[in-house]
Amino acid sequence: MKILIIGPPRSGTTSLIRSLGEVTKYTLITEPFNYNLKNHKIYSHPINYDDGIIVKMITAQVPLEYNNGDWKFFKNFIIDEINKFDYVILLNRKNLKEHWESYINLVYKNKINSQPHSSWSQLPDDIDSIIDIGHKNIFKYQRDVIYDISSLLNINISWYEELYGTDRTISLKLITSWGLGLDNNILNDLLHPKFKYRKQKSLI
Repeated sequence: MKILIIGPPRSGTTSLIRSLGEVTKYTLITEPFNYNLKNHKIYSHPINYDDGIIVKMITAQVPLEYNNGDWKFFKNFIIDEINKFDYVILLNRKNLKEHWESYINLVYKNKINSQPHSSWSQLPDDIDSIIDIGHKNIFKYQRDVIYDISSLLNINISWYEELYGTDRTISLKLITSWGLGLDNNILNDLLHPKFKYRKQKSLI
C-alpha cells in the first residue's frame, strides 16, 4: 500500500504521517522536495515509490527538475504524482485565522532557527517585522490549491478541526472514511488534541 498526504503547512500533516507510520510501520518520506531544511534528505524527481510507504507533501514544494522548482506549478506536479499512490489524504483547516497564526509562528521559528515542531502559546511581539506580502501570497496559494485538487480529482478534504478536535467520535468517523484497513481506534488515539503544538487558544 502507498499513501500520500497533501496539505499546507500547519494543517496536521506531520502528526498524521508520524502516527500512520507508528500504526503501519511503513517507510516514511517527509517533504521530499523541501530545499529549505538543513540536513534534510532531498529526493531527485521522479521518485519510484516502493510498496509499504507513506509520503507527506506540502503544497508549494516541487522538485527543482519540475519547471525550475516554481511553487506555482505545484498543482500540475501533484496531479501527475497522485497516480503513483493507492490512497490520497488531503488536509486543510477551516479556521483561517488560527491557521494564519500557526503559519506565521512557523515562519518566525524558521527565521530564528528554532525547532518548528515545538509547542507554543502566543506570537512574539516582533512578528510583524518578518511577515510580508510574499508570505501572505504563498499562504493563500497553499490553502487554495487543496480546494483545486479536491475538485479536480473528486477527493474529499479532511479537516484539521475534525481530525484533531476534542470530539473523538467525529475524528474516528473521518479516519474510518479513508478506508485504509488499519486499526482506526489506535490511530484516533495517536491524533488526540492533547498532542497539539499550540497549548492555549488565546493570543496577544
